Amino acid sequence: MKAITPNFSKAVLQSAILLDSCIAAVYLTDHPILTILDYSGKVKYNLELPNATSAHLRSLGRESNSLYIYYSSYTIPPIVYELDLTTFEKKLVKKTSVHFDFTKYELKEIEYPSNDGKMVPMTIVCKKDTKFDGTNPTLLSAYGGFGIISAPSFDAGVVYFIEQGGVYAFAHIRGGGYKGKAWTDGGKGENKQQSFDDFIAAAEYLIDEKHTSAENLAITGGSNGGLVVAVAAIQRPDLFKVVVPDVAALDMLRFEKFTIGGNHLDEYGTTTDSSSFTNLLAYSPYHNIKPDVNYPTMLITTSANDDRVPPFHSYKFAAALQNRPAQTNPILLKVQKQAGHQGAITIKETFDELIDFYGFILFELGKE
Repeated sequence: MKAITPNFSKAVLQSAILLDSCIAAVYLTDHPILTILDYSGKVKYNLELPNATSAHLRSLGRESNSLYIYYSSYTIPPIVYELDLTTFEKKLVKKTSVHFDFTKYELKEIEYPSNDGKMVPMTIVCKKDTKFDGTNPTLLSAYGGFGIISAPSFDAGVVYFIEQGGVYAFAHIRGGGYKGKAWTDGGKGENKQQSFDDFIAAAEYLIDEKHTSAENLAITGGSNGGLVVAVAAIQRPDLFKVVVPDVAALDMLRFEKFTIGGNHLDEYGTTTDSSSFTNLLAYSPYHNIKPDVNYPTMLITTSANDDRVPPFHSYKFAAALQNRPAQTNPILLKVQKQAGHQGAITIKETFDELIDFYGFILFELGKE
């Protein structure tokens, strides 16, 4: 077997399309790079896209001499270009009309040190004239699991949050695929705590650099990302004001016993192995709630028909937090009755979720 595309020490191959005349590939460094290669591996064209953006390719057929590039970011709705594979000229095909000026936003890619000295990438989105004096309402998120690369995509909620003076940050913690296989392996299985440590270090960085303060910091994540923010809240409640774990795995000693949990032993481990059991018990959010700690305000969200992470995780976690005299900050539970793991299934439900989510965060941060 012969390799055609080159290996890069600092780039991850995200996608590729095979055409009769060439190979079109998207690589990720701290920004996406569209590369066109011939079948000998020679690079014919490179298009470097800005930081904190994503690019997706769509073929017009193997024999076609052009392809579509879908380009977007957190604050830029999708833009579609057609790329001529002979001249490499781009032609605008379609863009979304919006009623705000996305050129006034700044998208930065930075790196911050984790607890073991490794530098972790983080995307920060805010208005260009934002003053970092520790008072900015800030929303920090992450995923950090299964080798998934969380590519930026347009989010009207993020735009709204920034318009209220907010700062949005996404940490590319270990366990995800942002820096390749070693980055993934560094935050899975026996190394799962490192993923949480990376996230906690992101919060510390934002506070130390005056992007925000603990009283102005909210965190959120979904599924494995929900586990990340829940663990962070239990291990370091002093760092956060508001926590929103969505469809999160929270009882890690029973996770493998229900629905598809048994398929994720490689990611989390198993209670049938003593070393793995000890590791799971050490970070399982439900099992590490302390009776005398007033944890940050939480909105725990789940779906009644979730067949990936059963809703009992959220029910048990909310009940355990609520039923302690020390807990004076609100702990709320919200259940989507007709939804599964992906949440809202209609446009109205999607907007209702966004309203509840950002309304809750901004209210608790004292900004609404």
